Amino acid sequence: TGSEEFGTIAIHPVSGELYLAGATNSPTIPQLAKGAVTTYAAGVFAAFAARFAPDLSSLRQSTLFGADNVTAALGIAFNPATSDVYLGGVSDSTTLPASSSGAQPVFGGSQDGFVAWFDASLRMLHRSTYYGATGDTTGRALALHPVSHELYLAGDTLSTNLPGMGNSI
Repeated sequence: TGSEEFGTIAIHPVSGELYLAGATNSPTIPQLAKGAVTTYAAGVFAAFAARFAPDLSSLRQSTLFGADNVTAALGIAFNPATSDVYLGGVSDSTTLPASSSGAQPVFGGSQDGFVAWFDASLRMLHRSTYYGATGDTTGRALALHPVSHELYLAGDTLSTNLPGMGNSI
């Protein structure tokens, strides 16, 4: 029941598994039982990620990501050294899971970008962080540097006071 909006699709560089991510307001997405996050506020959209076999013969795992308001995954990246999965997107939620130890642990404005770090199985959420300020900010794409493993988030914003920007805007 409910509906899904697809945000991104990617093939894991190590396992060859296909990952699909987006937003859902369905409480019954398949293969969710052992996911890192299995619940969210009823009636709102939560981000989701789904992991399929390389030949698409089976859906291996799904997870949700979100809390008290709308959250959508729009970007995905992989760490080839650890096989971990990173989701990026946008959220209106003020209580994202596992954000208390993130680089920006609190919601910055009316709409923030986010990054969530999962293990390759989508069964463990390591950490998440907001990225935003007083204006709307959306994370649209993620990339992981192949040597340093630094994570890059790209998107758009209406904020003039993003964290880490100083007076450069």
